[in-house]
Amino acid sequence: MYEEAGKIASKARRLGYSLLKEGVLYREVVEAVEGFVKGCGAELAFPVNISVNECAAHDTSGEGDERRFKRGDLVKLDVGVHLDGYIADTAVTKEIGSKRYRKMIRANEEALRKALKVAKPGVQVREIGKVVEEVASKHGFNVIKNLTGHSISRYELHAGLGIPNYDNKDESTLEEGMVIAIEPFFTDGAGYVIEKGEPKIFRVVKKGRVGRELLKRLEEEYHGLPFSKFWVEDPRLGLLHREGVLKAYPPLVEKSGGMVSQFEHTLIVGGKVTTK
Repeated sequence: MYEEAGKIASKARRLGYSLLKEGVLYREVVEAVEGFVKGCGAELAFPVNISVNECAAHDTSGEGDERRFKRGDLVKLDVGVHLDGYIADTAVTKEIGSKRYRKMIRANEEALRKALKVAKPGVQVREIGKVVEEVASKHGFNVIKNLTGHSISRYELHAGLGIPNYDNKDESTLEEGMVIAIEPFFTDGAGYVIEKGEPKIFRVVKKGRVGRELLKRLEEEYHGLPFSKFWVEDPRLGLLHREGVLKAYPPLVEKSGGMVSQFEHTLIVGGKVTTK
């Protein structure tokens, strides 16, 4: 099932990439990719992320959002798909109408290729991060140190093991059959992200005393995976967030205002890359 989810995620990523053009609305891309995934008989493991320029992750779009892509924008498209809880996670970066950040994009792609080759059973996760940072440094960029790849299990997008983008001295080792997402983030900035802006993505993290009917619906539909406020459009979301029932994921922005790129694939350790 992981491989089948990966095939759909790969096609969805390529579709989204083809739609990233000057003048196009963010929401048109999000809605097209999310619609494609559902049309394939799959579900979304998280809302399609459209994160632009200094925003590294956790931005999305939907009804009422009138933002459009501009020439020179550096756009990260992050797509998550699941089939019965078996998840594939993949991302790509595209510069809109210019080539100012071509070097960063190519270096980031190189880092992902090399990291995938290193990620074998018995390898410590720090070795993956070391390879990623070496490529970044060679080309004059920094990695985002407080964003990582992650292990994946059924209905768990982040299943406990982090895959760093630098040598963080973590001696945890990869095991045969483990499913991981490797996602190097490069920047010409300081190399750290902070939360900034209104959250559009949420996840149920505990039971609550209020909004039980809505909470039951969220649990049944999303199984603890992240969802978009544009999917639900219920004023009680704010109440559930204030009660601590929902965890919010505000956009993550490079703290010095640096531009950010991202590439990502999902890998079955000792097996194949599911999202190529």
